[in-house]
Amino acid sequence: MALLAALAWPAVGVAQPPVRRPPQADRMMLERQIMQRFAREVGSELRLSEDRRSRLEQWLIQSNQRRRDLAREANGLRRQLAEAVRSTNTSDAEFERLLTQIREVRQRELDQLGRDEDELAQTLSPRQRAEFYLRLARLQERIRQMVAERGGGDAF
Repeated sequence: MALLAALAWPAVGVAQPPVRRPPQADRMMLERQIMQRFAREVGSELRLSEDRRSRLEQWLIQSNQRRRDLAREANGLRRQLAEAVRSTNTSDAEFERLLTQIREVRQRELDQLGRDEDELAQTLSPRQRAEFYLRLARLQERIRQMVAERGGGDAF
């Protein structure tokens, strides 16, 4: 065990290059930490058992990832649509294809919202879900404000 620790620990006096993670990795790690802390706080406030708090935390992380994936897809389609509008050579068929894809993504977002709510209902009572949604909305608003103060980027 000591040998493993010695090998893993940087040698004293040897310059170690800084470990740099891409901004996306930092963002995902920060989001995960925020969701974990939020789940702990809400779990405590709602008097959840450790098992239910853990399920809530997993739900938050997974739901956030699914929502982010769908939002990324929707943003890509909107960029394509904007490029198509700027071009004078875009056919009506291409516009129709893009608009159909955007509608399909919106429908998938609504479907996912319903699945997420069904999953959450397996962990929280109706009153707890109501309290949870209010707390989550406040957290999301605080995050949006912090992002806006920093000068941009997407809030999660």
